[in-house]
Amino acid sequence: MSYKFIIFSPSYSENNGGAVTLHHLCDLINKAGYECYLYPGFDNHEINILNYKKVLINFFKKLIRQPFRRFKTSKRFNTPVLKEFPGKFNADELVVIYPEIVFGNPLGAKNVVRWLLHNPGFFTKKIYYGLNEIYFKYTNQYDNFTYLNSHTSKNNLFIFTYLKDYYNDHNCSSDRLGVAYCIRKGSLTSIPFELAEATLIDGMKHAEISKVFKNSKYFISFDRHTAYSRFAALCGCISIVVPEEGVDEHVWQPDIEKRYGISYGFDSIRIEQALSTVSELKRVVLKEENDSKMVVKNFIVEVQNFFFKRNNF
Repeated sequence: MSYKFIIFSPSYSENNGGAVTLHHLCDLINKAGYECYLYPGFDNHEINILNYKKVLINFFKKLIRQPFRRFKTSKRFNTPVLKEFPGKFNADELVVIYPEIVFGNPLGAKNVVRWLLHNPGFFTKKIYYGLNEIYFKYTNQYDNFTYLNSHTSKNNLFIFTYLKDYYNDHNCSSDRLGVAYCIRKGSLTSIPFELAEATLIDGMKHAEISKVFKNSKYFISFDRHTAYSRFAALCGCISIVVPEEGVDEHVWQPDIEKRYGISYGFDSIRIEQALSTVSELKRVVLKEENDSKMVVKNFIVEVQNFFFKRNNF
């Protein structure tokens, strides 16, 4: 049986790494010769006697606003959009892919994949998944996770979207000054830099960010897992991730290749190590982008085998 794939996804936004990654996955599945669609994501909540009024009010507010909001896609990706009413996705040949933040199974799918783009419950503080699902981690930097009678793949579903038109060493300033930084999913903590005159890149478009990177000496990320740390290094910045207290670099990022070009902390030796591996970083990101095609093909095979065996034996 050849399965069709549906990805429950937010609208495309170049500033939303999760959205970019989900849209990219749809594109890669289609390019692999399979059929994949995006389904516009919507909020799905646990309702109980304490919160039902608030949940219902928010639901009707969003229901009213929804027709006026266009679901955006990117011209870079092949991402057809489905707008079928939920409840039609429990056929044997359909596989629905949810990011880890989705509560429950809002499309009522029979075959469910959870793509763990972060540790489950990190953002929502709640986990409500179903039985007999299959989970794929994005990278090894996230925790091993099992839930009820589901299966966690030994293979990561890591795809890298390398925006090489923006993040490169072309037209870089020969006289770099100042500091750029991001907060994103992190939080501000004390660091040995003054940020009053620094440039916060959060919310900027890629074209703006790349210009900042190509003129700044340092890039400091309070978000320990953002791709912008790599992008900054590719533009010639000294790229530093603010370390988490008590967590060493091997726990922060177990894969040495994903540490290339990035200093985990402000120690001068680590900064020198990061600078010495920028050339390796350039090689690795190109390889990862090319490898993404094979990673997705292997993912499809594993998913099809899993649900065929589960549904027929």
